[in-house]
Amino acid sequence: RQISYEQISQIGERFDFVFSNFGGLNCIDDLSKVTTHLPGLLNTGGVVTFVIMPKISPWEIASPTFRRLKKGGIIAHVDGHYFPTYYHSLSDIRKAFGDKFEFIRSEGLAALSPPPHKTNLKLYNLLRKIDNIVNKTLPFNRWADHIIVTFRLK
Repeated sequence: RQISYEQISQIGERFDFVFSNFGGLNCIDDLSKVTTHLPGLLNTGGVVTFVIMPKISPWEIASPTFRRLKKGGIIAHVDGHYFPTYYHSLSDIRKAFGDKFEFIRSEGLAALSPPPHKTNLKLYNLLRKIDNIVNKTLPFNRWADHIIVTFRLK
């Protein structure tokens, strides 16, 4: 079924796990528009994992545009389609989940390694290995190309 994130309460079923991958939720300006519906979709103890683009990515710090830090988001484009995009800090994400959820963990995805087409294979492989060592530690569990955040319904 294809519906907006903001309409997920219409699903009418309960789940043990809800997962959103690779920044789809970055099209939502306020994550609480989605997270407020999650308790009605989850069984007690159910888990939610979001893979989302945070406000800070080490690979974009060098960019003169600082696009992820722009208040009010940016207009992004993929394959000729333009759409608003918002970046969310870990604290913003935690706030959106509120007190009905227990924060489990956050880990960085591609904190130090660039997209594979941006560097030679040897350097990329080395940086991926380092990523796998540091991805659960500060600041790399908050600052990365994407962060993987997991919460449990209390």
